[in-house]
Amino acid sequence: MFFLLMYATINVSCFAVAFLGTPGFRPTWRCFHWSSALLGCLLCLGLMFAISWLYSLVALAFGAGVGFYVRSRRVSTDWGDAGAGFRFQVARDQLLALTERSTFHHAKNWRPQILVLCRCDGRFNPVKPELLALAGLLKKGRGLLMAHALIDAQDQPRALVAEAATEVLRLHLHAQQIQGFPRAIVHRSGSRDVTESLLATAQSCGVGALRPNSVLLGWPHAEEHSEKRRRRFIQFLRD
Repeated sequence: MFFLLMYATINVSCFAVAFLGTPGFRPTWRCFHWSSALLGCLLCLGLMFAISWLYSLVALAFGAGVGFYVRSRRVSTDWGDAGAGFRFQVARDQLLALTERSTFHHAKNWRPQILVLCRCDGRFNPVKPELLALAGLLKKGRGLLMAHALIDAQDQPRALVAEAATEVLRLHLHAQQIQGFPRAIVHRSGSRDVTESLLATAQSCGVGALRPNSVLLGWPHAEEHSEKRRRRFIQFLRD
């Protein structure tokens, strides 16, 4: 039973990656087709139940238990996940379906898609974490939340700083039980205008129809209320 179950899982794995068109799956057998893998899986299951339906159910329950145990333990593996490829394909198809001409932008279908612009300290922690909490309350578990932070890289590698800052921002979202997409935008301390970087971030974030329709950012501190800063902040809000 367990040999047939193993062959059935191999066939269903080959069927999944072949049906989804995974680029890394290149079988050497020229006559291979995803339908042959599906047929092999069905034949293995049919033979199992033809031999003994009771032992077949026991073997299936045992295999499901092993799979549930591995997922619950979150064991780090490098063999990939066909389910992730399936979810990616479904998400891609749905994003392409949500075009500008669809009824997604109708008032009845409106959802808050909030972009939170955060300022972080030297350890990449948000200076105003209450902005994330407010954004979570505004969308009430619905809609889309994108939390972007502009980080000063100084003399450090930008890729490493962006990865570390994004992970810290993700931990803050997880601690407040907020579902969203964090991202860190890295710039050099010698840049002339940080406002232009924030404006470019607000204009370029999102994909397809899933772009922010609301922007949430903190109000400047009292010590930052110089005439130049006030004009720059007002111009940023206008843009």
